[in-house]
Amino acid sequence: ETMRALIQKIDRACVWAGSDVVCSIGEGIFVLLESIKDDSKDDYQFISKKILSLKLFENEARKHWTKSVSENNFQVLLIPQYSLEEEKFKEESDSFDIVAQLTRSHYRSQDVHYFNSSKKHFRVELTNNGPVTILLDSKDRRA
Repeated sequence: ETMRALIQKIDRACVWAGSDVVCSIGEGIFVLLESIKDDSKDDYQFISKKILSLKLFENEARKHWTKSVSENNFQVLLIPQYSLEEEKFKEESDSFDIVAQLTRSHYRSQDVHYFNSSKKHFRVELTNNGPVTILLDSKDRRA
């Protein structure tokens, strides 16, 4: 099986649970993380490192696709992605928490935010920058 991450380059994002903002970030990337049964530690490591190393941002000379979120000291917001085919997906949220913690350990923990609520409905508000959207699949290890 596989683990997938849908990554969006953003100016800002926030997560609402009811009428409360439970998590928010400024410029950086927003990640919807989909965990499927039988994903592995290798999948977690690959997705975590790739999230931080994708060259989605411009450099000081305004050349596009040259810097990563970590090279720019931007922020990361991860939330779980659920699918209509939920019987394929893990009922437990362990994989999501592992990837979120790994991403924090590979970067500055104060700039990696996550919200995991598999039992609650929540809303996401974001301003996409580009728009730039990338789909990562842990089984597709091309550079």
